[in-house]
Amino acid sequence: MAMRIIPCPKEFTKKDGSFLFDAETGFFCDYENVGNSISSFLKTCGIGWRTGEDIKFTSDGSDSSSEAYTLVVGEDGVKVSAKSERGLFYGAQTLKQLILSSFDEKTKTAEIPCCEINDEPRFSYRGYMFDTVRHFFPVEVVKKYIEAISLLKLNVFHWHLSDDQGWRVQIDKYPRLTEHGSMRRETCGDKKPHGGFYTKEQIKDVVEFAKERFITVIPEFDIPGHTRAAVSSYPELGCSKKPVEVSTKFGIHSEILCAGKEESYDFVKGVLTEFAEMFPSKYIHIGGDEAVKHEWYKCPDCQKKMKELGLRNEEELQAYFTEKAVEYLKSLNKTTICWNESANSGKLESSVILQFWSDGKDNENVIREVKNGRKIIVSKFNPYYLDYPYPMHSLKAAYEFEPVFHGIEGYEQNVLGVESTLWTEWIDNTDLLAFRVFPRLTAVSESAWCDKSKKDYLAFENSLKNVNKLIENTTGIKAAPLKDCNVKNPLKRAAIMMKFGMNLIDFEMIARSNRAAKEMKKMRSVRKKENNGK
Repeated sequence: MAMRIIPCPKEFTKKDGSFLFDAETGFFCDYENVGNSISSFLKTCGIGWRTGEDIKFTSDGSDSSSEAYTLVVGEDGVKVSAKSERGLFYGAQTLKQLILSSFDEKTKTAEIPCCEINDEPRFSYRGYMFDTVRHFFPVEVVKKYIEAISLLKLNVFHWHLSDDQGWRVQIDKYPRLTEHGSMRRETCGDKKPHGGFYTKEQIKDVVEFAKERFITVIPEFDIPGHTRAAVSSYPELGCSKKPVEVSTKFGIHSEILCAGKEESYDFVKGVLTEFAEMFPSKYIHIGGDEAVKHEWYKCPDCQKKMKELGLRNEEELQAYFTEKAVEYLKSLNKTTICWNESANSGKLESSVILQFWSDGKDNENVIREVKNGRKIIVSKFNPYYLDYPYPMHSLKAAYEFEPVFHGIEGYEQNVLGVESTLWTEWIDNTDLLAFRVFPRLTAVSESAWCDKSKKDYLAFENSLKNVNKLIENTTGIKAAPLKDCNVKNPLKRAAIMMKFGMNLIDFEMIARSNRAAKEMKKMRSVRKKENNGK
């Protein structure tokens, strides 16, 4: 078969003959979500739904969590079977590609080659993260990306909803988070106010939309750092209690929730309570990344808390802060996900799932945690961060990266899956958003779904046109041209990187980040000497 399904099925057997699909083809499906998915696809082909048994979806309902399916194409019809509606839904996505690969727009027909596909995913967690804080995108855009990832058999939509530059979700107990914290006066000196937030009704709508596509929405409430918008809304949550504005700049900020005040813990519980009510997911993400702790180092309340608890350093204080949130989430029957910096103390609660994004010393910490039995999600900055230009993170690099990376071979059972992330500091419009996400997310979906032995970059590349067309026809999202995805010309690469680099030239941000790094280094050095002297 010339056309290859993306993501590649576990088992594919080609047979002689073909099935003629046309406007008279009838469908049998008793499952609403699967039927709606197929019906919407037919509309993009200019065909209406017809009831019949030419293409039949059946499930014995024996395992509602199963994602496996079998698809058999014979000359007399197509049969898709599974143990769950979820499996049938994934079979429907495969069928769409089979139809579209030979679909004739004029005759409304397709010759589907006879075959048998037995398929199931490699990883149970297959995600895409969308940051709608740095730049806000409305619900209709969020839904388009949920629809798009469903076509790739991804099953998690990680929604980054709070950060220094804005607060994006309605919290009834703390109304100033959206009344004040959802708007910044400008962005990097452009003198244009920017903001927006999602109401609880909108959240409910998105969660239901995703559920119909067998996608879990996991919200992220980033703590204790990346909280300047929250501290701006409620200054008493900070160490200094001094008013600060919602950040107009990107990069790492020093504002942090005070770990020495009960108000901070009450705030975290209040927000998590409402998150748990809005999001039925068993997971909630609480960030934990890039928490600059030199305010804690100078804060009398934080230092008093450390002394009371017998903590050796501020990393252990973050572990305590995180543990309080984790314990509360457990009481709500939720499991916590954190970025990998949360493990730096070596005292992270054992049930917490780590999301691995950074390298260096953090890489060693993640390897240690995996070998000790901790579950992780792999979101490695290079090459899974989609906001960076293709000369930095090429399509081929995204495709060829192996999630069970060096150091954790033999511990695959502790890798829940993969997630590719899209941060929006420098993405403020839907055209650039689409260009950066697709087709790299399509490449990541193959690593998430199929065994590494099945991966073949050239075969993948040759089949991209069909999948790109499916995504564009269904959602209107247009993928970057293949010629832009693996830039080989050194002059063109340099030009693209120079243009991207111009965004990053913010001397105030660089000075702030360098100052924070120096203060953190000094703080750690002092603590090390103190602890060595004990």
